[in-house]
Amino acid sequence: MTDGREAANITFAGVSSEAVVGEVGAGYGLMGTIVDSAMLAICAACESTKSLLYRAVQMHGGMGMTEELAVGFYVKRLMIANTLFGDADYQQQRFAQLVTA
Repeated sequence: MTDGREAANITFAGVSSEAVVGEVGAGYGLMGTIVDSAMLAICAACESTKSLLYRAVQMHGGMGMTEELAVGFYVKRLMIANTLFGDADYQQQRFAQLVTA
């Protein structure tokens, strides 16, 4: 991936119906809860480090975005987190929908 982490395509072969977790057809709801928890955990660390990373990139100039410095890795990780779980604008809209519901 862009931030250096590994990714995989997973396929299931020979899985029987007894291997179902929860109810058939309810998997999306289970995943939604897991994704919300993961998003909350990532957001808690992202906001506090974002300001530090932006200052570090500015301090190092173009070197701050290379593989030679760790700061470039962390900036890329923040970019991937935005892609996976939505940026601040998306999360604010989602929160507003939850509040008004």
